[in-house]
Amino acid sequence: MLKKMLSVILIVGMLLTIFVIPSSVVYAQDEAEKESISDPADNNLNARRISDTCDLEDDEPTRSGSDLSNNSSISTNEVMAGNSVDLTAVAVDGTAPYLYGFYYKAVDASTWIILQSYSSVSTASLTITTAGTYDVCIKVKDSTNTISKAYYVLTVYPELISSSSVSDTIITIGHSITMTGAGTGGKAPYKYAFYSKFENNSWDLLSGFTTASTYTFSPSLFGKYSICIKVKDALGTIEKQYFTVYYVSSELTNLSTIDTEQFYTDIGLELTGMATGGIAPYQYAFYSKMTDSNTWSYIHAFSDVGTVDFCPTVAGTYDICIKVRDATNTVAKNYYTVEAESRALENLSYTSGDYADLGSSVTLSAVGRGGVPSYVYGFYYKLKAEETWHVAQSYGQNDTIDLTPTIEGVYDICIKVKDTTNTISKKYFELTVEKPGFYVHYFNYHNWQNVKIYYYDSVGEAFPWTGVNMQADGDGWYTYKITDYESAKVIFNDGGTNQIPGVMEEGFTVSHDTWYKNGTLTDERPDEITVYFYKPDNWSAPNIYYYLNENDTGPAWPGTAMEEVEDNWYVYHITKYANARVMFNDGSSQLPAVNEPGFQASDVMWYRNGNWCNTTSDTDNDGLLDYIELILGTNINSAHSD
Repeated sequence: MLKKMLSVILIVGMLLTIFVIPSSVVYAQDEAEKESISDPADNNLNARRISDTCDLEDDEPTRSGSDLSNNSSISTNEVMAGNSVDLTAVAVDGTAPYLYGFYYKAVDASTWIILQSYSSVSTASLTITTAGTYDVCIKVKDSTNTISKAYYVLTVYPELISSSSVSDTIITIGHSITMTGAGTGGKAPYKYAFYSKFENNSWDLLSGFTTASTYTFSPSLFGKYSICIKVKDALGTIEKQYFTVYYVSSELTNLSTIDTEQFYTDIGLELTGMATGGIAPYQYAFYSKMTDSNTWSYIHAFSDVGTVDFCPTVAGTYDICIKVRDATNTVAKNYYTVEAESRALENLSYTSGDYADLGSSVTLSAVGRGGVPSYVYGFYYKLKAEETWHVAQSYGQNDTIDLTPTIEGVYDICIKVKDTTNTISKKYFELTVEKPGFYVHYFNYHNWQNVKIYYYDSVGEAFPWTGVNMQADGDGWYTYKITDYESAKVIFNDGGTNQIPGVMEEGFTVSHDTWYKNGTLTDERPDEITVYFYKPDNWSAPNIYYYLNENDTGPAWPGTAMEEVEDNWYVYHITKYANARVMFNDGSSQLPAVNEPGFQASDVMWYRNGNWCNTTSDTDNDGLLDYIELILGTNINSAHSD
């Protein structure tokens, strides 16, 4: 009997054991966390990858009737790659406290990625950078290790990219451009909006978001416009793209020029960049190449400099390109072909004069032409009686120096120019150095055979009477320089019985450059007369006869031959008088006619075909001076003849 009772008790105990097992199986650790984990190298996420053998659906036995509920959520089921999705875990019932885990994977992947292992943090942010469809799992676990899962499908769209465009960046009068909105990525369908802004003004809405992908833009003001085209996808993501366009009165035109098509290498070629149209300001660039070469070289890169010189060192045929660029970065080009020639090195040096006072300076200027630039210059000098040259400057870059001789005498000057091939060209000059003083000028009004000057001061005379000869200037004037006197008294004479002032009269006092003419001393050269004469066709070479009155005349009749200028025009300078009467003749014909007085002349006078005028008259009041009309051959008495 006892044995039967023991058997019944054992059976009942076993049955009780079966039916008392709780509805949730307790595990010490979730299967997902039992697996080994490693840091994933992709997706740039702070997550751990569960081993490929992990399957969230099989990491715990399914149990019905659990009190623990999973009310978790995600902020959206659609997101742009690179944007975040908020995950929120919510546990209901079960036995607190709770732990939360967040996991995700690509739909076609077998491996889950741990975004957050179990912890008390109930929220997470998921950012996926690769487009695709993903599974998201949110787990909640209570203190009894009971687990409940919630699954979601998340669609990740590729990044929205705007590929909008404008049909042109330059708009001319009467034209417009088309703005085109376009995009890729994101979630279709797309909508588009168009905006414009003139210069620094505010933005203007041209068209709000619609499905229309184009807009025709016709500006009203000349200048710069900013364009904005917005693309919005079905998720509300907006991408913007900006453009700059210009409304101009005309297209950019290149008006650049070159100085010539043939030039010498040592002189170079002037290139000038010019432009019109487009949008100012402009910039210019200059290029060159040998015609048989394919390689262009900079003469000058883009800048505000509009004129440059092209100076090749090698002769030949060159292609030139001048570019102009306006504020829109539009570029217009002009091309030219030029011929560069070389020539022998020439020395074009010069001095400031062939005479200098002792102690004063003379300027020596070196100038080279031809050869192969660049040049260096040397300056040398010596007294004419010496054999040894003195170096004022050995070869150097300075092309101008001042030379100050310390000894009276006549000097030889040598200026040398050397080019880059070491070819040398020399040029010689003569310099006379004298003591300082002043010049006395005498006009030989009475046609003396000899003209001499005698001068003295309160201390004594410079030379015995009759003094020294004056130097003839060739036009009736004679000159002498007085040195070693600050002031002197002078007497002009012919070495015989004629003298000015007269016998027993005191000489003229002079202390600076002085001119004497027919009884008058002046500080400046007295006025003269210049006469232009147009020779009649039937005349031979003309003479000019001039006089002050019957007793005061120039050279004897028929006068003096006039100097030919060009085109039948002749000229003569009368130095004897400031006012005179003149007559023209060729030995057989004369103007004015016989027994008529000569033309009254002063300053500059002109004669042609019976018309006699000065340089200021305008007989017909047409604004064209008479003497110009005589040169042109028009009638000075009729404005309509011009």
